[in-house]
Amino acid sequence: MKRNFKFSAKFLKEIDALPESKKLEAFQMIVDYGLKGKKPEAFSDESLNVAWSRILPLFKEEDAKESKIPENMFESDEEKNFDGFIQDTYPLLNRFDYPLTLNQYKMLKSDFDKGDLDDAISALANMRGSNKKYSSVYLTLRNWLRRNVEQRQMAQAK
Repeated sequence: MKRNFKFSAKFLKEIDALPESKKLEAFQMIVDYGLKGKKPEAFSDESLNVAWSRILPLFKEEDAKESKIPENMFESDEEKNFDGFIQDTYPLLNRFDYPLTLNQYKMLKSDFDKGDLDDAISALANMRGSNKKYSSVYLTLRNWLRRNVEQRQMAQAK
């Protein structure tokens, strides 16, 4: 499964042309194909079939553009080291639908105490089934840390 894909404005144009009742289904088809490579097996409506016949070539255009970019062109040594550290230390965090990126870690580190952040990462990584309960490492950590700050502030106010 890919970590991301480029959602083109052309996809949205095709979705907008559909009846309101079919838009969510079309969006799900695009996401399933973009992230999982899963083509739709059957269409509940002819309008979805037509939309898909227009969307699939758009994916192929984007794939052709991306294949011209050297792999890891945008990945710095710092990002490689961070990903390696996470993989070695907290492998469960990479099994989430949305693993923690270096930029997200930096944002959390700038917004919260580093010790609290490290404790929250460790707690999430050691929680059995956390990758099934939560989808995003970043959003889960942000919520946990925000709640901890609020609880501390309420305790100090008493």
